[in-house]
Amino acid sequence: MRTALSLPIRRPAWPVRFLTMARVGWHLMTFNRLRLMATLLGVVFATILANQAIGTLLGLMDKFAMLERHANTDIWIVPKGTQVLNGGKTISLAAVLTARGMPDVALAMPMVLVGGNIKLPNGGAEPLQIVGTVGPEYLGGPWNLVAGDRRALAQADTVIIEDSQREEFGNVNLGSRREINEHLTTVAGFTYGLTGIGASFAFADYDYARELGKISPDQTNFGLIKVKPGADIGAVARQLAGRVPDATVLTTAELDAMMMNNLFRVTPIGIIFSALAAFGVLIGFIIVSLSIFSAVSDNLREFGTLKAVGARSLDLGLLLLAQAVAYGVLGSTIGLGVISALASVMSSGKMLILIQPWMIGATFALMTGMCCVASLISLLRLWRVEPGMVFR
Repeated sequence: MRTALSLPIRRPAWPVRFLTMARVGWHLMTFNRLRLMATLLGVVFATILANQAIGTLLGLMDKFAMLERHANTDIWIVPKGTQVLNGGKTISLAAVLTARGMPDVALAMPMVLVGGNIKLPNGGAEPLQIVGTVGPEYLGGPWNLVAGDRRALAQADTVIIEDSQREEFGNVNLGSRREINEHLTTVAGFTYGLTGIGASFAFADYDYARELGKISPDQTNFGLIKVKPGADIGAVARQLAGRVPDATVLTTAELDAMMMNNLFRVTPIGIIFSALAAFGVLIGFIIVSLSIFSAVSDNLREFGTLKAVGARSLDLGLLLLAQAVAYGVLGSTIGLGVISALASVMSSGKMLILIQPWMIGATFALMTGMCCVASLISLLRLWRVEPGMVFR
């Protein structure tokens, strides 16, 4: 017959054990406020630096591909060998006219992109990238207007320029007259944030921009195609490619992928900002690892007491896991708040830090994972803790 003392001890279920260890872990975390702040600082630092690097990279990518991402078009006709959207090479205007004759094409318009200079009142000049589009649809821009109306481009010798460049262009206002490419031109409006990488964009009526760039009437830089609702964009692009063999036909998604590939393959931008993000995570990992290990070393007697009253090494692992999750969530929340505020303050018409929604979830996952990995180092120390050390 079994006595009461011989009955097996039933351990609580996993959720109960985890919550119990979490409460103990939280108490140990908050007992030493200085160490808590130091550990959180590591997570916050990693969060800020990683998101700042990635956000700046995304901002540069958006500016690099600004024209094609905001052109409101489905298919592009570009010169052979095009890797990025820039002026210089041209295609026959006949390619655009060919697209207009296709049954699934709703709209086909030419666009020119030419280099220019705006003369300043006190001498000197500033560079521009002049985009010429056809009204009233104006596929290719302008967009993000903060003053004026794009319909004003129908007036003779007018342009819409970038608001953040007004001072550089000689404190221009609506109605100001400036000489662009030796043509006296009226400023009819302002956009915001359309600086691109390099010179800012200015928008003009297609024929006026073609005149500023001295492009022949039977030539253009690009063709912009909108397909009819329900039409297969890829199928239309393939059909059009067969009809214009002297040009390259790409969907907007294909053009974007090609430009991003060129950006990362030709320039070191991706490597630089990826290295910055990795550096931030590495420094944060080192700080968190040292802080957690220090906390474990300073509380060995407490951990020994837990083992003496029945806690297993696995239970202590749950305690460290709970602490790691708390560090990751708290540090990520603080860091995301800081970087969001910094992005709002630092972003301007010339610089952009993009914090995308997916970065929030990725940050919580990455930082929590970083803290969990850092706690594994301390877990090895806990496994060697003996209950008997409490009595020494």
